[in-house]
Amino acid sequence: MRREDASPSPESHFAKIALFMRIVVFILRSRNPETALPQSSNAKLREAVIFMYRNNSGQLKISDVAKACNVTIRTLQRLFKAHLNKTPEEYLSEIRLNRFIPQYLNSDGKIRDLAVRCGFSDIGQLNRRFKKRFGCSPREWRKRQQLLPSADAEP
Repeated sequence: MRREDASPSPESHFAKIALFMRIVVFILRSRNPETALPQSSNAKLREAVIFMYRNNSGQLKISDVAKACNVTIRTLQRLFKAHLNKTPEEYLSEIRLNRFIPQYLNSDGKIRDLAVRCGFSDIGQLNRRFKKRFGCSPREWRKRQQLLPSADAEP
C-alpha cells in the first residue's frame, strides 16, 4: 500500500482497493468457521472446526481439540480425512496461515513475532507450512508481491 500511496493516479486508488479487498478476504476466511464447512458436515467436525477457529492463537494441540469435542484423536483424524480430505493439523495450519498473511502483507514487523502471534510455535514451523502451501518462504513471497507491476504502471 505504501507503494501506491506515492502515486496519486486513479489507477493507484483502485490498486489500493484491490489490495485491501485481498486482505479482507483473508481475514474473513480466518474468522468465520461457519462458511468454512458445508452445511451437511458432521456435527462433531463442525464443533472441532469452530473450536479451532476460536482457539488458534496459542499453542493449540489436536489433543485439545479432540478433548473439547469429546472424541478421540483418531476419530477426529478420520472425520477430517473423510469430510475435508485433510488432517486436523493441516486444517489448523491453514487457519493460522490465513491469520498470518493479512498481518504480514500490512506490516513491517518481524516475521518471527507475527508467526508466534498467529499460533506457530516458531519461525521454522511457519516457513515449512508456508512453503508447502505457496512454494516459497514468506520473505520470497513478499518480494514477489512487491515485484508485481503496480496498477499505475504503463502496459
